[in-house]
Amino acid sequence: MFAGLFFLFPVFETNAAGNVSTIYRFGWGDKTGWFGFQVDGSTDYGVAISDANLTDFAWSEKTGWVHMTGTGYGVVNDGNGNLSGYAWSENCGYIKFAGTATNSAPYSVTVDKGGNFSGYAWSENCGYIKFAGTAGDNTSYKVKTNWNTDESIPVTTLFYPQNNLSFQHVNQIAGGAQDDFKVNEVKISVKDLDINKWLNSNKTGFDSDTEVWLNALGNFGTGSMSWYLPVEENIFTAGKNYQVKHYAIDDTSKAESVKSATFIIDTNTGSYISTKIISNPIKNEDSNYTVMLETSSGHSVPDKGKLEIYFNGPFTGFDQLTSDDFEIIYLGNSIPFIATLDPENLHATLTLSGTAIASNAVIELRVGSGATSGTHQLKNPPLPGVYSFNLISRSSPNSPEGPVLDMGYGLIEINNDPIINFLIEDAIILNLNDTSLNLNVDPSVNNGQDISESTIITVATNAANGYIVYEKLKSALTSVEHPEIMIPSTGSIPADNYFGYNLTATGSATTLFHNSPAVVGSGSSTTSGTNWPIYYDLKVNYLKPAGIYKAEIEYTVSPSF
Repeated sequence: MFAGLFFLFPVFETNAAGNVSTIYRFGWGDKTGWFGFQVDGSTDYGVAISDANLTDFAWSEKTGWVHMTGTGYGVVNDGNGNLSGYAWSENCGYIKFAGTATNSAPYSVTVDKGGNFSGYAWSENCGYIKFAGTAGDNTSYKVKTNWNTDESIPVTTLFYPQNNLSFQHVNQIAGGAQDDFKVNEVKISVKDLDINKWLNSNKTGFDSDTEVWLNALGNFGTGSMSWYLPVEENIFTAGKNYQVKHYAIDDTSKAESVKSATFIIDTNTGSYISTKIISNPIKNEDSNYTVMLETSSGHSVPDKGKLEIYFNGPFTGFDQLTSDDFEIIYLGNSIPFIATLDPENLHATLTLSGTAIASNAVIELRVGSGATSGTHQLKNPPLPGVYSFNLISRSSPNSPEGPVLDMGYGLIEINNDPIINFLIEDAIILNLNDTSLNLNVDPSVNNGQDISESTIITVATNAANGYIVYEKLKSALTSVEHPEIMIPSTGSIPADNYFGYNLTATGSATTLFHNSPAVVGSGSSTTSGTNWPIYYDLKVNYLKPAGIYKAEIEYTVSPSF
């Protein structure tokens, strides 16, 4: 058995990194399909735009590389985002960025102050290439660059601690950030407002007379992301007021305006969910999320208490979720709650309704189709990485929101990299040195026995555990005029009238051929081939009529696993 498996990959040319967004990177051709202006989301390849021109390469599965500049051609920028000139593709030919098509329709490509491409390019062979719009499969697309843009300012959001709320304890500052291109870092400062001192660089206490900006941790990159700054909760004092400031800086050194929030440490707030999140989901595909939580010793969640969950990152599909797509499992049962959903902020508030959760309890929070009545799923962010989710508890039934009591912080590892399973089939090579043999038996010579013929079977295989050789007498040893000779077909070797074989040397048979497949022997995996000599033995007596008898022997080899 032979098997072949072939993969064809485009060979990428090595070029300087472009400055097209890794999120907004696709154009569309009605004849050619997608054009990637930042190949596969990589920052190592892609089109670069400057005040003067476009350089480097775009890629299309159907047309291959599209060169933005070369000998005798190039795409020109007038400095204001008005593009002209030609790109080149071996399959499309010249691609013109401004002009009049054969149907007399004018066309052009421009880049606005936000870095957004718009308009059409034209090729005689490939038709229009569009830089923003809706593709044939109804997918919205656009191409965006950070050249000439004054819009892409990073934005941070503080999830915990939230402004003007009280907390039993704080052990981290956590939030999210958004930028069309890349967030490089998030800066945080924390101040004790009562003594007018800042948290020091070692995060051991509030003793700095000048503001100290600390670097947050997180999966910084393109699009939406999460960040956090772990702190020791014993640095905060009950009854005191604190202020958090935060801002982000992108890869072009643009910084957002500083934002701030104040909070109070109040150890008398009441019950809370502990920060212990038992499970951190790892997702390789879109699916439901199950989060295991544990309440602390001596603390419970009262009826009418609220559980809130935030997903930080570019998850999609939240707007399709309904209350049926959430479920709280406590003591093995689904407990009632009222769900309030905020799809824009990927935020859900679940208010307990008729059930309190005791201390030292494990809660299972299900989101998506894993819920008993759930039918929808969250869609993973397009880029692999580690994203966060936050769980906040509130427990003041008399307040519309209730004070924040505590917050659980977990991580979701997204691995969207394609996993390719390569299957290499087992292969068996079976060769016979001779497929036509003649045994000549004279009952008056050598006691009616002929042991002069043999077959060499050569076997090679890549099967890990080797192989097994089988024999079968496909048809009995008969002639047209006479009955079969082989009597019997199995069992011990009789004195006369048998047809068998020997593996070790030329001589009398040690095994009779079988009417159904029987094992000859087995061997280990080998690529060079192993020889199996089969020595034949036919013996008859004077009672068998003379004539020409024929038989067919079938040898098969199978791999072992």
